[in-house]
Amino acid sequence: MNPEDIIRGMMGGQKSSNLLSPPTIEQCDEFINRAMQQEDFNLHMLHNDLVLKLNPPSGIVSMLSVYEGEIFPYVLVRINERIEKGEK
Repeated sequence: MNPEDIIRGMMGGQKSSNLLSPPTIEQCDEFINRAMQQEDFNLHMLHNDLVLKLNPPSGIVSMLSVYEGEIFPYVLVRINERIEKGEK
């Protein structure tokens, strides 16, 4: 991320993505499965954890890397798809 992107982001403008390409479904599933195993979470717990990291309550600061901030929304979409299919 260059200084122009930071300034544009602070002013509410569009910033360029740091990802070369959006993660694939397989990559999201691999991330989800690994996170559930390492943290001993189910899909709902992982979903809630990511939502809190992306949108912390007022007064709480969440420290995400630029990459986490870009990847986590894709992972949340995939988690929602898996939950809608009935996976727990």
